[in-house]
Amino acid sequence: MTSWTSCLPSSPLSACPHPVYVLITLLKAENPNKYRDIVPFLRPFHAQCVRMSAIYKRYKGSELGDVIVAGGVIAEGSVDRALKGKHYKRGLRCLSLMYEALLSQLVKGRLVPNLADETRENLEILRDTSLSKESHAAAHVALEDDADLESLITNLFTQVEASDMADYWRDFLSMTDVLMQNVHAVHICNWDECHARRSPGRTRRELLTWSGALSRQ
Repeated sequence: MTSWTSCLPSSPLSACPHPVYVLITLLKAENPNKYRDIVPFLRPFHAQCVRMSAIYKRYKGSELGDVIVAGGVIAEGSVDRALKGKHYKRGLRCLSLMYEALLSQLVKGRLVPNLADETRENLEILRDTSLSKESHAAAHVALEDDADLESLITNLFTQVEASDMADYWRDFLSMTDVLMQNVHAVHICNWDECHARRSPGRTRRELLTWSGALSRQ
């Protein structure tokens, strides 16, 4: 029978799949002095799957899966495994669509009513596919330089009602956002080119923090 120690890496710093990571973590907990020099790291794919599982653990009682099934995103028999990270692409699709749906409701309720007329006109230009590329580019630049719009977006989450339920789903947006940023950064193979709201270092820290906390539940 193969010993657990045969799974240990030869290098002190090692990127490993999730099952091996769990074994190393257990061994380090049982023998902290013997294995103190070994520092395991989850590979990106496995870290993202663990992240999806952490989101599932936190929101499995919220009928999140029922909403996704009712929306025709995935079949009822597959939704649990997808949200647990067992079906990688399906899980990402489910979470990203739910994220976009919640964010869309937030934008429609909090952002759109406060938009200036000029901002609305530029948005309409971007939606009109019959206009020229130059018109679209000019509208895009105007929106990027719109200080009032930037302020509205910055304050979007701070204006949400203060309640346990609001905080609960705001955490969902935050957790999913971190996951998607990590996926994007790995996909383009360049953290420096990842134009995300959070820094890559913070993204990784938040991913590991949430995953570690929820793995104990």
